[in-house]
Amino acid sequence: MGRGEQRAAGGHWPRVFAHLAIVIVFVLSALGYAPLRDPPRPEGVAIDHEAARAAVRPLPGVKSATWLDQANLAVRVDDANLGLATIDRVCDALSPLGDTLAVVVHLQDASARIADAATMRSRTASCTKGRSH
Repeated sequence: MGRGEQRAAGGHWPRVFAHLAIVIVFVLSALGYAPLRDPPRPEGVAIDHEAARAAVRPLPGVKSATWLDQANLAVRVDDANLGLATIDRVCDALSPLGDTLAVVVHLQDASARIADAATMRSRTASCTKGRSH
C-alpha cells in the first residue's frame, strides 16, 4: 500500500486532497496551462481605505469599520443590522469611491461575547444585492 492509500485509509482525507491538488497543479503547469488570473484593472481606481471607512461609519447600526488587509473590510454592527440589507448599504456607500471588484465586506455582530456569535457574514462589494457568500 502506498503512502497516499495509507493516509486515505487512516482517515487523513484533507492531506490526501491537499496532495492531490498539488499534483494537479504540477501536471497542468507541465502541460502549459496557467492558473487563471484576475483581469487587469486600470491604475488609480482602487478604493481609498480611509475614505471608505468614513463613508461606512455613518450608516445605521455601524459601530466600527476596519480594513483587515487590502481587500477585506470588516464592519461591526449592532444585532438589529446584522443582515444582507446592511451589506447592501455598505456596498452602496463604497461604490462611488472607485473599483469595488476586489473588496469583500464582512459583517460582524459587535455585541457578540462568544466565538460562535461573532461569526462573520461576507459578500463581495460587486456582488448582486441580497446574495451572500
